[in-house]
Amino acid sequence: MHPSEQHIGVVLAAGASVRMKEPKALLRLPDGTLLARRQADVLIEGGCRDVIVVLGHNHEALERELTGLRIAYNPHWESGRFSSVQTGLLAAGGYRGCVILPVDTAGIRPSTIAAVIACSEDRRAMAVRPHHAGKPGYALWLSNRLYARIRSLEWDGDLRMDDIVAPLETECHVDDPAVLNNLNTPAAWQSYLAALQGGKA
Repeated sequence: MHPSEQHIGVVLAAGASVRMKEPKALLRLPDGTLLARRQADVLIEGGCRDVIVVLGHNHEALERELTGLRIAYNPHWESGRFSSVQTGLLAAGGYRGCVILPVDTAGIRPSTIAAVIACSEDRRAMAVRPHHAGKPGYALWLSNRLYARIRSLEWDGDLRMDDIVAPLETECHVDDPAVLNNLNTPAAWQSYLAALQGGKA
């Protein structure tokens, strides 16, 4: 495979979206595209060969809306994001690396995904996280050398992804403020849409 075809993308969209009050995966962009579908497109356009969308809460209803996307169901979604990462990696197969993108990190550019993948190739990293303006973003690339370790860990209430990968991370500095997006409320979503329509997002 060409290096850009050795990576898979995972969209994390398993939560109950309590603060948003509706499924984040089904939020609609101004052109009508569902957010989960757009995130999958960004990963493909950025160089991932395939994409898995991890669902949990109300997954059957969401799957009916997300036809054509590859879905992995996380039965332990209530335990938090870490279990969704494990679900995604379990479905990822033999790809050399996996780009993990939360569904609510909206607006991230395909070129940013491409930069993260390029960084992983250039430095032979175990994990790569995009940074903007000195702050760590929410997207993350993981080497398949970490898959087995992460999948084998049991969630104990305190386990966080950052605790595992932070010592192994390579920083990838990008000119993309959207890597810092964490849109959890209707107000945050409406603000993002307003910025998008105004050409500021």
